[in-house]
Amino acid sequence: MAKNGNGQPAPVMGGDDGYLYVRGIEDKLLNAYLETYSARIEGYKVEPGTTPNGNEYINVTFKVSFPTCDNEANCSMWAYFIAKAAHASAASSKLRTWSQRLPDGIGWAVFVSWSIWPNVRYMESKRQGKAGF
Repeated sequence: MAKNGNGQPAPVMGGDDGYLYVRGIEDKLLNAYLETYSARIEGYKVEPGTTPNGNEYINVTFKVSFPTCDNEANCSMWAYFIAKAAHASAASSKLRTWSQRLPDGIGWAVFVSWSIWPNVRYMESKRQGKAGF
């Protein structure tokens, strides 16, 4: 057991157990967002692309519907946070959103789009940090 900032014991887990535990917390948060806002993830569009200087990327468009919401601005804001809760690549990117009325005229569909850079870039720190538990 390690101590957290409040001096209380905090469990230290191995890589696999810790990852699955934290992923479970993240999934519960996503489900809570979807339930709170009566939202439904409708689908994904994934398109490869290349920047003018030759860097490849993948553009992801995420569709979330809010069948019971009549406020477009709220739906756009909620979709933004749902995308960030659902995907680490969205959480670290600049998100673009747009919306449209659902076909029945009640509720909104919001599209959230961001880019994923599929190639790992090597980086080095200029300072030495001290990481530990």
